[in-house]
Amino acid sequence: MTFSFSDDCSDCCTSNKLPQLYCQFLETQLGPELERLTLEYETLWEFKPLSSLGQYIQSREELTLMQPFTSNELLNVLEQISNTNFHGNRKILLFDDQISECLGTNMLYTKKIMDVCRSHLLCISSAESLKKKNEDIEKKLKLAVPSELLTQDPTSLFWLHPFYANLLTKNSPEPLYSYTECCTLFLEFCLHSPEHIQNVNDALFEVLPTSKLADSIKFTYFHKDQIPKLLEQITRFIYKPSTLLSVCPNLTFENLPNNQAIFLFIEEQIHQFTKLNPFTAQYVYV
Repeated sequence: MTFSFSDDCSDCCTSNKLPQLYCQFLETQLGPELERLTLEYETLWEFKPLSSLGQYIQSREELTLMQPFTSNELLNVLEQISNTNFHGNRKILLFDDQISECLGTNMLYTKKIMDVCRSHLLCISSAESLKKKNEDIEKKLKLAVPSELLTQDPTSLFWLHPFYANLLTKNSPEPLYSYTECCTLFLEFCLHSPEHIQNVNDALFEVLPTSKLADSIKFTYFHKDQIPKLLEQITRFIYKPSTLLSVCPNLTFENLPNNQAIFLFIEEQIHQFTKLNPFTAQYVYV
């Protein structure tokens, strides 16, 4: 996935951190992972009708290999078969007599799997295999979405855990907050709640052992710069109306049409893989 900005984007990127965060996410996470999975699923295989290797694998109920499959999926199954003969080098697989007869060898170097198994396989290229390829890539896709991609977006809305929401707002919580509002609430609470928080100086705070917070916050001292990270543990991302297209209207993808489906796909991945999902832990750490 290759993309670029027009010349008009330089001012926006300088004044707004959000486009930069999107760029980093696309360049270091989504793009490389999609390329890796596309390469992995570039070729799909199935067993020839009379393949002794295929018949052997299908006869073993504990082995799961759905057709069509990738070379890595076939390798995973062969590794399962050879586990009982492990000899210290996981790159060399040793087999018993039955599968050795299928493969014509009792020993296999994992990087040469297709050289040994190709006579048992048929290469699949059809619309049906393309559909399966896309489904498998979607299932295997795993990303680490930076929290800042959501917390730096002023349109993002967050749910604040009721225990903290009631404490920070003196029992007058709102349903949802922006992340900036959450940070402001917490800082104001730290500055003006001497029964809970002791101001060590302008930037350092102490959680008093007599505070209600002491049961859930598992540290005594913290710096105000740690508040945004601390809040990630007690807030949950709910919704944001903005998209990559609204943040970066001049963004273009090389060799891809700039249609809405691409931008919606990117947003879906951000929502799915953010760690700010609807779950809060029992305790808070720094």
